[in-house]
Amino acid sequence: MYVFDYGAPIGFRLEMRQPERVLGIVSQNGNIYQEGLGPKWAERAKYWANPTPELRA
Repeated sequence: MYVFDYGAPIGFRLEMRQPERVLGIVSQNGNIYQEGLGPKWAERAKYWANPTPELRA
């Protein structure tokens, strides 16, 4: 599996669903840790924790 940049966490979530299908992982500049998201994602993180229509807007 090849993952890149901010799409890396999505790829890892997909991998976790069927790990037997993944023979290896190549990550290029992929953020796989929360600290790597930085402050610009703080507002989105509020929505992830509480996905209400108001926060989505």
